[in-house]
Amino acid sequence: QAVVNLLENIRYNNTDEITARCNDQLVDFPTTIFDVVLANITRNVLMDHANELRRITKKNGTLTLSGFLSKDHDVILQTFKQADFEPIFFLEENDWIAQTFKKL
Repeated sequence: QAVVNLLENIRYNNTDEITARCNDQLVDFPTTIFDVVLANITRNVLMDHANELRRITKKNGTLTLSGFLSKDHDVILQTFKQADFEPIFFLEENDWIAQTFKKL
């Protein structure tokens, strides 16, 4: 549903500068490097694909992760720091986290 809503907003705003994907196989992404990457996937998929997320995020770009529980926040931070991301902001609601990073 999130991708459907995103595609509607892309059409509504008449832009072609946004790429949307709905799958957990990040290796299917093109070789494009993005300024902003949003990934709402489970903890294990996020951690398994930390290097792919690094690959598709532009240097000094922004990566926002969500879809994982508060209890997993520390391991997500550790994993993405090791993948050259600096945590810059997070939100927590009802035991769910959204974490934003800057790629170094």
